[in-house]
Amino acid sequence: SDSADTGSRTMSDASPDRRRVSELHVLGLVLILVLAAVLRLSRLELVPMTNQMAGNGLTANLLVASTPEDPWPLAGSLVEGVRGSSLFIYLVSLPNQLVWHPLSGVVLVALLNVWAVYLAYRLAGRLFGHRAALAAGLLLACSPWAVLYSRQLWSGSCLAVVSLWLIGMSLRWLSEGGSGRLVRMLILGFLLPQVHFS
Repeated sequence: SDSADTGSRTMSDASPDRRRVSELHVLGLVLILVLAAVLRLSRLELVPMTNQMAGNGLTANLLVASTPEDPWPLAGSLVEGVRGSSLFIYLVSLPNQLVWHPLSGVVLVALLNVWAVYLAYRLAGRLFGHRAALAAGLLLACSPWAVLYSRQLWSGSCLAVVSLWLIGMSLRWLSEGGSGRLVRMLILGFLLPQVHFS
């Protein structure tokens, strides 16, 4: 009976510690996502706007203002001599349905890249543990190039979220299987070159 009491006390002592560690994990993730959001969403009036990005925004605005009789774009903007898919144009037009603003598409791209930080955190945590998850999340959240590309109306800026989602889905399918995961993996693999041909 003494050994049983000792075992129950050990388990009860361990459960608050486990809960505290879990709360610290959640707090670390929240702080990383807040940092990523602040870096990507602050001072959006300083976002550089090249001809290509302005063309993407203009096409998205025209798509929202078009009538059913108007032709819908079947191809995206010309990038390095290659005309990409129009998927990015339709994606950027979604926030314009709610808020008509030249930078609404930039806000959507920035939010997608905040989600990419979460996906990097989750993928690293699943493969290598919590410390690696914190490191991966912080590195992606604070990387100057990642922040710069997250604030641009360019189709390549959406590659991180689709790529990380596809990698995570593929690894989970390899370890656990499942036809549903395979279908989602194939859909993401099809969408990836439609976002940007690279």
